[in-house]
Amino acid sequence: MSAFFQHLIELFGKPEWSLIEAHQASTHLPIGLLLGAFLLDVGGKVFRKPALNIAGFWAQMLGTFFMFVTLALGFYGNPFAGKANELGQKADLHSYFAYATLAVFGVLTLWRILRKSRINKGELVLYAALNLVGIAIIVATGWMGAHIAD
Repeated sequence: MSAFFQHLIELFGKPEWSLIEAHQASTHLPIGLLLGAFLLDVGGKVFRKPALNIAGFWAQMLGTFFMFVTLALGFYGNPFAGKANELGQKADLHSYFAYATLAVFGVLTLWRILRKSRINKGELVLYAALNLVGIAIIVATGWMGAHIAD
């Protein structure tokens, strides 16, 4: 380990994160990547720039991967799991929305891998509509997660 990092550890101590704290810290990355993927795809079609669609493809792949990681962190780090109180019920609802989000973006990602750039106009409309549904669910999921303890 470099002297710089050694000095940081001496100053601040070794970081200790629980899984739920890692979940809370990681949630914004997949949200940004998946929203960005949608915007890049729209920009690629509107401005007829294939480079934007390529960037959108990779943002979709990374966003879905990191969503899975974030969901796993929340699943294994959930301090309210199995509790019948109000916090447990809120956490369960948040989890169900997270599973739905992963399902929607998982299907979109698989569709994208299989169809690549051969999506016709009809498919494009359906793909965009499903993306908007996924974005709406991910926003709702994030809002619920932020308000579990309210």
